[in-house]
Amino acid sequence: MENFQLSYIQSYFLILFGIGIILYAILKKNSKRDLFENGKKAEGIIFELRNRPIGTVFSNVKNIVIVRFVTDKLDWITGELKNDFPSFYSGQYKVGDKVDVLYDEKDPDNFIVVTKQSEKRAKIFAFFIGLILMLVGFFQLLKFI
Repeated sequence: MENFQLSYIQSYFLILFGIGIILYAILKKNSKRDLFENGKKAEGIIFELRNRPIGTVFSNVKNIVIVRFVTDKLDWITGELKNDFPSFYSGQYKVGDKVDVLYDEKDPDNFIVVTKQSEKRAKIFAFFIGLILMLVGFFQLLKFI
């Protein structure tokens, strides 16, 4: 009987998690869209890759990307890359790689790196992952009916 209840709860969890992923994929707006339209372009380099601890455990994955570039006013900017989730993954970069940077002229610390990855593809991928999780949850529920 306990196994039945756990499976039943797991089914609902998969459905809700799938719905959450689908909603995220549909409703997520690119918070840096202004930079794509109005940002000043500069050439930068990947200055450093660091590990961000996950909880109390350090990961071997270099998931912090530090970028350095020079603005048109000859100010050196060194900062952490904060592109939106769907538009980059840290493993694509190596220290010393040249990258195109778009920055806010009024606040150069607000910048993004232009990637060749499609945000639309990432959203479609997330949508289908959510759909698959939902379907698995529904099929598990059907076993109980």
